[in-house]
Amino acid sequence: MDNKYKMQQAYVKDLITPGVYKLSNGVAAPITTFTERNKRVNSVYGTATLSYANKIFLDVTGRNDWSSTLPSGNNSFFYPSVSTSFILSDLFRLPEQISFAKLRASWAQVGNDTDPYKTAKYYNTSAFPGSASVSSTLYNARFKPEISNSIEVGLDWRMFKQRFGLDLAFYNNITRNQILDVPMDQTTGYTKATMNSGKVRNRPGKNKKFHLEFNFYLGEKLQQGIVPGSRFDRWTDHCLYRRY
Repeated sequence: MDNKYKMQQAYVKDLITPGVYKLSNGVAAPITTFTERNKRVNSVYGTATLSYANKIFLDVTGRNDWSSTLPSGNNSFFYPSVSTSFILSDLFRLPEQISFAKLRASWAQVGNDTDPYKTAKYYNTSAFPGSASVSSTLYNARFKPEISNSIEVGLDWRMFKQRFGLDLAFYNNITRNQILDVPMDQTTGYTKATMNSGKVRNRPGKNKKFHLEFNFYLGEKLQQGIVPGSRFDRWTDHCLYRRY
């Protein structure tokens, strides 16, 4: 995959005739700038899906990328994934109140590169004819691709002919070698530097809010209304809905 970006712009600071917005109406010659960014990523991808009796499922994927925005020694990165699920209600004899039960688990890696022109000193065109400028970000010829590892385990539990359901999930995501542009002292000649950061973890935190909603059957028709201020907040022809 090739990603090419080109932009050319020109402007003048003062106008000879007010209200006439043309480059030729400038007091001085137009200032022209040109920006170009090229990026190439080559990829190989594979996937496999297995199932047993429509009760056990397994999905495996693998991908390898080669990115031109990374240093030559670290421009290749591989990231696989594995996910599986078990239909517990079909594998085991469960109480008749349990309508459906499924256990799922997954593990995945995700790789990431960065913007181009961060591995060596590159020159940009300048606003002044015949001159060039260097980037204000200090290059890095040794940084590595960013890799994220995530794990998720979940349970889908339904009871009483699908009238009650519970979906639980736990996940943990760890990112290593995060590519960042960190600030630098401007006296060095640069304002930022490209480097890999440490380890960043993302996982569920404490949530003090809990919401539960369920419905129950009252009959074919419900004629009486809802008393204002009661805990029953809405109703249909067949069901009352109550919130906690």
